[in-house]
Amino acid sequence: LTLIPGRDRRAAARALEAGRAVLAFDLRGLGETRHGKSGTWSWMAGPPWPEVLGESGGVLANWAWFAGRPLAGQWALDMIQASRFCREQLGATSVWVAADNALGWPALLAGAAAPEHLASGSVQIPWASLHDSIRARGDDALSDVPGILERLDVSQLRNLWPAGEVSARRR
Repeated sequence: LTLIPGRDRRAAARALEAGRAVLAFDLRGLGETRHGKSGTWSWMAGPPWPEVLGESGGVLANWAWFAGRPLAGQWALDMIQASRFCREQLGATSVWVAADNALGWPALLAGAAAPEHLASGSVQIPWASLHDSIRARGDDALSDVPGILERLDVSQLRNLWPAGEVSARRR
């Protein structure tokens, strides 16, 4: 079964052409719950949130980070839970993640954290090293996993996910 975070149509088409089953889904904070004027989550939450948040221009990723729950970590957990669902409820014997999109980084985190659930896949991240991200983005390079550079960089995460393919290229 191919797990496709973000409902990537090209990834779904490739998996279906290869004869694989597909589970494509939105992660939390995407779709209807996205932030800003185009999102509907503040309206759906009811008063006073439309007035407080609807026109704020606030960035959900920043709010999540400041609350100690970075979106990348939450998205990684979403992928692990979806993989477990596929194995336990749908009877999938293996789950392969296809994240050659903006969700590659959380997919790499998910595969490294739970290779028993996501044993293989293909992810795309925009840098070969977290140090590269910090050098390029400076103060905008907030850590999605607080303290990760004290222990791991991309190469160590790759080793934790031995069957996964990781490509570092700009999106």
